Amino acid sequence: MIFLKWEEPQEPNGLITQYEISYQSIESSDPAVNVPGPRRTISKLRNETYHVFSNLHPGTTYLFSVRACTGKGFGQAALTEITTNISAPSFDYADMPSPLGESENTITVLLRPAQGRGAPISVYQVIVEEERPRRLRREPGSQDCFPVPLTFDAALARGLVHYFGAELAASSLPEAMPFTVGDNQTYRGFWNPPLEPRKAYLIYFQATSHLKGETRLNCIRIARKAACKESKRPLEVSQRSEEMGLILGICAGGLAVLILLLGAIIIIIRKGAGDVKGLTMG
Repeated sequence: MIFLKWEEPQEPNGLITQYEISYQSIESSDPAVNVPGPRRTISKLRNETYHVFSNLHPGTTYLFSVRACTGKGFGQAALTEITTNISAPSFDYADMPSPLGESENTITVLLRPAQGRGAPISVYQVIVEEERPRRLRREPGSQDCFPVPLTFDAALARGLVHYFGAELAASSLPEAMPFTVGDNQTYRGFWNPPLEPRKAYLIYFQATSHLKGETRLNCIRIARKAACKESKRPLEVSQRSEEMGLILGICAGGLAVLILLLGAIIIIIRKGAGDVKGLTMG
C-alpha cells in the first residue's frame, strides 16, 4: 500500500477542476511482475489532494505522475518513483503431508519450495524444537518465526528448546524433496544431530528473502515426532528385575530363618525327650 499526497500548484493557470494521477510499474525484483506494466489513470476532485494505492506488487518500483486540470487543460505533470516493500514468502502446504519415514532417532519430511513475494528466496532453514509444556514452548506464527540462526551447541549452552538443524541454499530446492531430520550431517555449518528417542519434537520449515536491507521470513510446522514408547521398556524391565530380586531375597531370607527355627525346635524336643527318659529309668 502506498499513500500519495500532493500540493496544489502555486500557479494553476485558472481554477482547478480535477487532478489526474497515472502510475505504472517500471522495475521489480519479482520475475512474475511484468515491467514496464500497463499505465493506469485515476481522477480526483479538486479538493482531494491524496490517494491510497492498494493491491500493488511487493518489491516493485512504480512511477507516479500527478497533474492538475483547469478550464484551459492539463498543466505540467509532477513525477515521483516509489518502491513497495517486499512481503514474506508463501508456502504451498495446504495438504500437509505425513512424514515419509520415521525411526527412533530420525524423521523424514517433505520440503516444498516457497514462493517469493517481491524478492526471490534467499535461504531455507529446518528448525527442530523440543516439545515442551505450553508455558515453556514458543509457538511461531506468521510474525514470530526464527529470525536468529542458532546451532545445536549454542541452543544447548543457552538452555533453549529449538535449534537450526540445517540451512539450505534456495538453488538446492528447485522442487519438493525429502529431508531426514537427525541424519547426523552438517548443512552449511548447522549440525543435524540424531533425535533423542525419549523426547517429542516439532519440525518447522522456514524461508527467508533479503532485498536492499529488507528481510522477510515465513515458517510453517511440517511434522511432529512423538517420543518412542519402546525406549522406556529397558528401564521398566530393569526396575521389575530389581523388584523381583528383592522379593526373592526376602523369601529366601524368610525361608532360611524358618529352617533355623524348625531345627532349633527339633533339637529342643529331642533334648527334652532324653531328659524325661533318664528320669524314668532312675
